[in-house]
Amino acid sequence: MDQRIGSSTTTQRFRTMIFIGFATLASLLAALGVYAIRSQAVAARLREVGIRLALGATNRHVLQIMILQGLRLVGTGLMIGLLTSIGLARYIQPWLFGARMADPLIIVSPFVLLGSAALLASWLPAHRAAHVDPLKMLRQD
Repeated sequence: MDQRIGSSTTTQRFRTMIFIGFATLASLLAALGVYAIRSQAVAARLREVGIRLALGATNRHVLQIMILQGLRLVGTGLMIGLLTSIGLARYIQPWLFGARMADPLIIVSPFVLLGSAALLASWLPAHRAAHVDPLKMLRQD
């Protein structure tokens, strides 16, 4: 009986594994894209960061500004993704093997995963910018 059940669900399991593979690849590309965009945005504002630090801003304050700006953008994208997934739920349901679309784990896990990746991707360039030498930035032109 186990063989019959296994052979009848082989195609569904294969599709699910393909779906998981593409979802993992898409998540990785999204995280790399957020990192690249945040790095570019922070690099464009290095002179401003240098001025802030020279005028007495703390590293923590600069770090906070840069991270919050990045997370605001990511939060907007996550909300658009949530609304889109709710709208497309009936089309996605047949691909979910043994799960319901209303399952809280299915809804929350992408937010936690992509939110954590976005936090890390925003923190790395912001940390670099917060520890820049203000004198060096102000002399550069």
